[in-house]
Amino acid sequence: MRRLSCLAMCALFAIAAPAHAVTGNEYRTFSSVERLAWILGMVDGMLTAQVILTNKKPPLADCLAKFQPQQIRAMFEKALDNEPQLWHFPAGYAFHSAFQKYCGLE
Repeated sequence: MRRLSCLAMCALFAIAAPAHAVTGNEYRTFSSVERLAWILGMVDGMLTAQVILTNKKPPLADCLAKFQPQQIRAMFEKALDNEPQLWHFPAGYAFHSAFQKYCGLE
């Protein structure tokens, strides 16, 4: 059974597509639906990672819980539009930076 699990994992990694971080420039080319999906994935991933690393509820979670997903998207896009010097960096960096400011966590 263990060998079968190992073979399944190896097969999964062999067919998995390479991942890369979406830049601000790439984010700006997304459709409205793609942008909202990216935002939801970013929030989910960011908060989950913090819980896994610290075993605590992240302070950012309480702040983000106050907003609807469309509001989070609009807030992020406003921050991104105001800082074009960040467009070539991973959009997650700009997202984290924007919400650290919005939520008073810097």
